[in-house]
Amino acid sequence: MIFKMLKMRLKFKKPKKCKILIYDGTESTLIRKNLPRKSVEILWNRGELVHIPCLLRAISSPLNFLLKPRQAYEDAFIGLCRPRIIVTFIDNNPAFYRLKSRWPNVQTASIQNGFREINRQFREKFGDCSRVDVMFVQGLAIGKLLGKFIKGKIIPLGSLKNNFYVKENKKKLPRSILFLSQYREKPKTSLAFSRMAKNASLMRNFMILKGGC
Repeated sequence: MIFKMLKMRLKFKKPKKCKILIYDGTESTLIRKNLPRKSVEILWNRGELVHIPCLLRAISSPLNFLLKPRQAYEDAFIGLCRPRIIVTFIDNNPAFYRLKSRWPNVQTASIQNGFREINRQFREKFGDCSRVDVMFVQGLAIGKLLGKFIKGKIIPLGSLKNNFYVKENKKKLPRSILFLSQYREKPKTSLAFSRMAKNASLMRNFMILKGGC
């Protein structure tokens, strides 16, 4: 906690008034690529950057701040920005879907960031107050599942990240296999890495045997 506070940046200016507010700065560059900079502001809500005027405004309602400090700060930030739209790329944050009940006149939109496993833990995170105007999802199937827990219009978009990649004409490699996984960088000595390597080997042998590669 202390280390996080030491890394926190303080800003003594008010956030600028904007048409579009990005909720959570994580992956915000993907949203900002095609938007005018003057029209966009970012609400950093992981302690990376704190606007002092927003903090003072939040503290001016002591009871709300003591009970829900993060929510009080977010509401103070939104009140100063006065956005028309609030959008996020972190679509699995329940706090975002509670904004609509507090800011009914502001349009909200979420963009699916990655694969979503709808398990018991996921269901318990979202309650009756989970609402959004639009959910941009990667496909109709996941959209229908998310629609059971989050109320809002569903629009299949595909993967926003993949849509930024330009197709390249590369030479095809004969007798080759492309393995797609959710692998993230881990030490090669870790259990996760050894399992992934083993599964990749099993899949390759299966493809060679059954596919005649």
